Amino acid sequence: MSKITTLIKQNLVLAPNYNFFLIALIISSIGTRRHSLKHMKEGSCIINTASVTAYAGSPHQLLDYLSTKGSIVSFTRGLALRLVDKGIRVNGVAPGPIWTPLQPASLPAYEVEYLGSDVPMRRAGQPYEMAPSYVFLASNQCSSYMTGQVLHPNGMVEQFNSLLTI
Repeated sequence: MSKITTLIKQNLVLAPNYNFFLIALIISSIGTRRHSLKHMKEGSCIINTASVTAYAGSPHQLLDYLSTKGSIVSFTRGLALRLVDKGIRVNGVAPGPIWTPLQPASLPAYEVEYLGSDVPMRRAGQPYEMAPSYVFLASNQCSSYMTGQVLHPNGMVEQFNSLLTI
């Protein structure tokens, strides 16, 4: 049995209410980065994908999904601090509602119809609208002074909107 499988099973015993998805995604992110670091040199970069829900929350998303995306943000910042002396940058992208094949495959039709309508831009983003964020972060010419940061292409999702109504 692999170390990752053992670790997942141990965590499921310790926290049986957590979804397997949550634990597997976090552990696979850490394991992938750990293996990749063996091959990276100064000037390399790591770009993680989080979600706007890590910052804004959502009453419609599953808590395990929200927790995973929040963990990715924390992991990005912590790893950036550990690798800055090696000249490896670590950043992230936290998209808002984006049209992907996952949406119609996993959401009820009425939610798909209104995806993105609750953001100020009144629409969901397209994958090609996320690409410039990744290209920018991958380019040493554009973002060599950025590490531990997360870009937010999200249609202006109102973060902390519950605080505005208090």
